[in-house]
Amino acid sequence: MRPLDIASISLIVQDPLFRPRRLFVERICKLLQLKKIPFEFISLLPLIAHEPDAELKQLVSRFLMKICKQQSMEDPSKGAAAEKTFTRLLYILSHHPDFSTDLGDIQLFSAYISFFLQNVATALNVSYLYYMAAKIKTAKDATVDSNEVDCRSALIFPEFIFA
Repeated sequence: MRPLDIASISLIVQDPLFRPRRLFVERICKLLQLKKIPFEFISLLPLIAHEPDAELKQLVSRFLMKICKQQSMEDPSKGAAAEKTFTRLLYILSHHPDFSTDLGDIQLFSAYISFFLQNVATALNVSYLYYMAAKIKTAKDATVDSNEVDCRSALIFPEFIFA
């Protein structure tokens, strides 16, 4: 799947209607648990951070903690699979249609990063997450022209994390 496809699919997690949101999130969780979809899809789940339904938000939180712990215990040879999805989350956020470099938007979007970190970060992996965020600063976004202002949007989040 192309990166922009994932960014488009991610909007379903924020659908204005509760039922499609809930069904999509539950389906993603189930498919991840059964290993029917790539583990990278876990990067969609933190977009639930502003979810008004506390039960759904808690379900995602528990799922993230459980599957990340399970993933690290099952196959340590794969390395930090959950941590590697952090860069995909930052990419999704930087290509979100509501994103801008306005301070209010950056503060609003920081909730997604906080939600991910609260559920995935541990004392053992926090330095690796920091490293992954730093790698974004050296990557080129193939989906936008390097002359466009939008290509700098992916740099906002690593700077925020380093602050």
